[in-house]
Amino acid sequence: MNIKNIKSFLVVHYQFVGVLIASFLIAVSMGTYTNWDAQLEYEAVTSILTRGFPYVTTGLMINQPPLGFYTAAVVLVALGEPYLNCVGVATAFGLGCVVLLYVLGTLLYGKKTGLVASALFGLVPWHVYMSKIFLIDNQYLFLGLLFLIMGILAVKHNSEKLVVSAGVFFALAFLTKLYAVLMLIPLVLIVLLNRKESNFKLTARKVALFILPSIILQIIWFGVFANQNFFGVYFSSDFTHPELIANPTLEFLPIILSKSAGMFLFIALFLSLALSIIYRKKLSVFLRPDIASLGTVLIIMGLDMLLVVGFNLTVPYVSAIKYNYTALPFFCLLAASLADKSAVL
Repeated sequence: MNIKNIKSFLVVHYQFVGVLIASFLIAVSMGTYTNWDAQLEYEAVTSILTRGFPYVTTGLMINQPPLGFYTAAVVLVALGEPYLNCVGVATAFGLGCVVLLYVLGTLLYGKKTGLVASALFGLVPWHVYMSKIFLIDNQYLFLGLLFLIMGILAVKHNSEKLVVSAGVFFALAFLTKLYAVLMLIPLVLIVLLNRKESNFKLTARKVALFILPSIILQIIWFGVFANQNFFGVYFSSDFTHPELIANPTLEFLPIILSKSAGMFLFIALFLSLALSIIYRKKLSVFLRPDIASLGTVLIIMGLDMLLVVGFNLTVPYVSAIKYNYTALPFFCLLAASLADKSAVL
């Protein structure tokens, strides 16, 4: 890219560059965090440097897909083993998520929504915290957003090549963390909502092209390299050996999410949805992305509520910000869509 192209890019996207710089400054000015999960994942990364595989104290490989740990291990080889360097990996992927949310918002709603959504996501306490602790969540979210963008483009252009590209990025996200499967929710909703107008048809061939990279990577790792039961990683100890919580309250999730994301984000979200209902004819162009985003949020929150209230599981209760992290970009998109909706009104 030459100087002229850089100048042209900055002229078009200078506001977003400002958002990215602000997100970076917020992230680097914060201290680092840690907890039991973070230390376990850090232990898995450092084990790669000495033993080649992500082992933990038990002598077994960590019960997680491996890609996120190997990515962090590469950074530790280059920069050294301090925990801070692993946190830097989370921060870098968090900034990458800010970039991809700008692209996703522009694709679904318009440039204004993309800009505001990326700003909300980059500055919201929930994301800032997840970017200053070493967890592999920002890595899977980055790859998941990349897969979703490719998937939406595949639907728009009815392209099998883009279907394969989406499948590859999904395979990488799924090999990073199993929560990546939640990113299928918005894509499925978008495919269903556009099935009449779009030339894209969900055929067995396209499904096979999409899932084949995941099958190949899963077989290579869990069937060849890992000393685990092939299906063991799909059954987390959160479910197979659960700690139970007595009498969980229905209010736990709204309280946790409002404190993590801030009440203003939720007020903007409700206002955005109210405008879509009141002015549904004028804002009909936003109906499908609204339904896809809202549906994603409700399904993810509903699953967490089911695990806690229905099955009395403790981990989805105490780790609600991790279980619902996939929903955060869609919270931001719904709230940020006020920018493009107000322009229409």
